[in-house]
This record gives sequence, structure tokens and C-alpha cells, in this order.
Amino acid sequence: MIKVGILNLTPEGKIFEGTENSDILEIKNTEFIKCPNEIDFFLKVYSVNNGVLVEGKAETILVCKCGKCLSEYNYKLKNEEICHFYENPASSELDLTDDIREDILIKFPMKLRCSENCRGICPECGQNLNVSNCSCSGKNNDDDIWKELDKIKF
Repeated sequence: MIKVGILNLTPEGKIFEGTENSDILEIKNTEFIKCPNEIDFFLKVYSVNNGVLVEGKAETILVCKCGKCLSEYNYKLKNEEICHFYENPASSELDLTDDIREDILIKFPMKLRCSENCRGICPECGQNLNVSNCSCSGKNNDDDIWKELDKIKF
């Protein structure tokens, strides 16, 4: 849990930094994604107008499998724009766990790709085309696949 004490805060702020177990992200390990590393966070907490302002960043490393070539790679999941305002907090300690989890997960990639230029795998032999070209590349012309559809009469 990421908790910060807010007693004796000043407008200049107080720094809270550390690591937290990745379990707070509630990411289930699957064949395509694992979250084995801790979350590193750096937060600055300020006393502001009858409230508390929290700014900072958090990050962790995910182990992912590319959805195109099936290679395993590390992905740095981070948010450097954390910013929350808590008006008139009721206790002397704020639990930021849920807010930090949401801030990190909002940066989660839509597609798991090892790189922008990933060439994937050959549909014929399964060769990772990022590593080397295969001998069957180009033998099966994609245009031939669609010729049967041209024969349909409407």
C-alpha cells in the first residue's frame, strides 16, 4: 500500500519515494503478460488551500509476449504525470494505492508489440521474421488466396 503522512506538511512539500509490490496493480499473470517487478514511485506532497496536492511519477517493468512475433520483451509501464488533489482529508494519512494503480494502468499499451517495426512470424513455417527471412517467404502469393472470391457471381 502506498500511504503518505500529511501531518506537518508545508506549501514547499514533502517527498515520498520507495517501492511497492506489483500486486497492487491486480494484473493477473498470463501467457502474454507478467508483472514480476516492484513499482517504483516518487511523490511530492504539498499542503494547498485546505487540502493536499500529490504530484509525481511511478513505474514498473512488465514482461510481455509480442502479439505479432511471440517474442518475450520487457515493457516499461510508467506515468510521469501523477497529480491528485484531496480536499480536506479526514485523517493524518492518505492511502494513494488506488489512485496510483489507476495512474499506472491508464498507460497500459493497447497492443503488445516488441517494436513498432515488428514483422511477425511467417504464416507458412513459423519463422520469426525479425530474426531472419525464411525460405518460403513470397512463395504463397496473397493475391492467389483471393482469386476464388472473384469467381462468385452476384
